[in-house]
Amino acid sequence: MAYGHCLEPDWLPHVDAIIDVVSDGNCGYRCIASGLGLADVDGWRIVRRRMYDEIIGYEDLWRKVLGSSFETVKNAVHCPEKQEGASFKE
Repeated sequence: MAYGHCLEPDWLPHVDAIIDVVSDGNCGYRCIASGLGLADVDGWRIVRRRMYDEIIGYEDLWRKVLGSSFETVKNAVHCPEKQEGASFKE
């Protein structure tokens, strides 16, 4: 298993796969998308958009959880639906 040496030995029995995603600033979203079976080209965008929708849909809750970081997190997760060279599909 590639990168298996990077994990604690006790964790290895619980790891099904290690996926090396593109390192482009969206790698965290790509990791989540891969785990959800959305590893196609736009899977990361779907995950990011749904996270944004969650934050906006439950704003009162997330303001309590995130406190003064709410706006920073909301803005960091926001992703325009259309970007040049990319499509957004669900």
